[in-house]
Amino acid sequence: MQLKEVKVKSIEEMDELAFSFSAQLKAGDFILLTGELGAGKTTFVQGLAKALGVSEKVASPTFTVVGEYKTSRKDIKKLVHVDLYRLSVAETEKDVAMNDVFEDSNKEGVTAIEWADRLSKGVPGRVWQVEFKHGDKLEERVVSINLWRSNKK
Repeated sequence: MQLKEVKVKSIEEMDELAFSFSAQLKAGDFILLTGELGAGKTTFVQGLAKALGVSEKVASPTFTVVGEYKTSRKDIKKLVHVDLYRLSVAETEKDVAMNDVFEDSNKEGVTAIEWADRLSKGVPGRVWQVEFKHGDKLEERVVSINLWRSNKK
């Protein structure tokens, strides 16, 4: 089921998109982000963090792989931000932090995974796919958001 495909022309518009998307989220959701380098994945997660009421600065956890942030929302208590950029598919399988992400499955929060195409296995729960592409103009991005799998509860 495709939710939307939009052209985004600024960081402010990316924040607005992340804010409207955040209203669809439920605790336990996984957000799989894919796209080229510099296409807006981290910017989207930063906007999502603002929308969820994260007070800390959210940076890409490229070297630590996983970052965790408390939110101010009652229904979603934390945002787990994963960046698989520096890991191969084989390394992702063996990474202790990634195993913890899946075992815990973040039942009280949502998990956003950048470079999700480097996952070797599926993720538990309801899954959103968010794909980022460079647009025709320099600052333009095309973002597609799809609910890929939904658990019936």
